[in-house]
Amino acid sequence: MSVSSPDALKTKGWRIAQWQHAYRVAGERPEVLLSELLINLSDTDPAWISVATLEQVRQQLRELQQRLEAAGGIRPVCPCTACHLRPKTISMRRVG
Repeated sequence: MSVSSPDALKTKGWRIAQWQHAYRVAGERPEVLLSELLINLSDTDPAWISVATLEQVRQQLRELQQRLEAAGGIRPVCPCTACHLRPKTISMRRVG
């Protein structure tokens, strides 16, 4: 595997909410973003036990797509999926 320039890896350090936003709101495709990530991983990075091949990732994505279709598609946990993408605010009021 090769390591590209750090600027090429926009998903570096993303949290789950950012991946979800990319797929659900920005219309990104998992195969594209995961391919970019996979290309930028280093075989010598000790953080990884084993790095999947691009074909393994594609096969897993196909299987997940089949499972999603069999389940009837994406159903949001909350009717307002946007609420999961912004920081929570707590309003406090004095009682009494």
